Amino acid sequence: MLADFGAELRRPATAIAIFIALISIVSGTITSVYFYHKSIKLGVIYYDVVQILAFDQTNLREKVIGVESPVAVVDGAGQKIDGNIYVANIRVWNGGNDEVRKEDIRSQLKVMISGNVRLIDITMYGQTNNNVDQFSLTKDTGIEWNHFDSQEGFILRIVYSSAEKQNISIIGRIVNSGYPSNFAEIKERYQQTPFYLFAAMVSMMSIITLIFIIVSIIRIIRSLSRGEATVKSIIVTPMKGFLKEIMLSIGIFVIAILFGYLFNFDKFLNFVGMLPVFPF
Repeated sequence: MLADFGAELRRPATAIAIFIALISIVSGTITSVYFYHKSIKLGVIYYDVVQILAFDQTNLREKVIGVESPVAVVDGAGQKIDGNIYVANIRVWNGGNDEVRKEDIRSQLKVMISGNVRLIDITMYGQTNNNVDQFSLTKDTGIEWNHFDSQEGFILRIVYSSAEKQNISIIGRIVNSGYPSNFAEIKERYQQTPFYLFAAMVSMMSIITLIFIIVSIIRIIRSLSRGEATVKSIIVTPMKGFLKEIMLSIGIFVIAILFGYLFNFDKFLNFVGMLPVFPF
């Protein structure tokens, strides 16, 4: 009985059937998980910080104690500003697929700057859709809104004085989605974690391989209908072509992954739904 079972497994037709079944199971599982994840309605707030050194007062000073800088900067009230001046732009947006409601706020969102700094100015601009969600800033750098729809957001411009560049973050807590997510940290985590690359490779390879399988089956059916092949011949000869197509699909995908990783990995991650994108 075992010998008959082993002989059956060694038959090309059986091997092809098992392979197709495995590919179908893997593809079906990945597709189900993907669409289940996409179906979950959740508003998620992301932010991305870009900073520049606008005025380098440290390097303007001579290396002599007691010598003043030849250039002075003052604020709108005419007060002299000591220290270097940094300008930061913070994009804040809802990268989820549902609204973040006011009643979901457990701790108000605020701008937090680490270290000992002098906040010179903070301004909100660039609100999407003419600020239909009515985003606004409070005097204590709190962020408020009437609605925070999916793919809506705004930009904060912050000017501060400090001896060195400081970390800027958005703090607060939202029901279900938790704390605002730093886009730079998410991007770095995805790029440095092999698991996500492997998951993307498996997903794409399954799809590409399945396409080649369908094409191969269609070609066999056409050959039978035209009388170019017999049932007996297709059991043996297609196996070689089948393997060639599978290996070709794997090779094409590996090359695509390498190019995506080396040249534009962010767009690849966006394509497979792993990395949130800027809506504006």
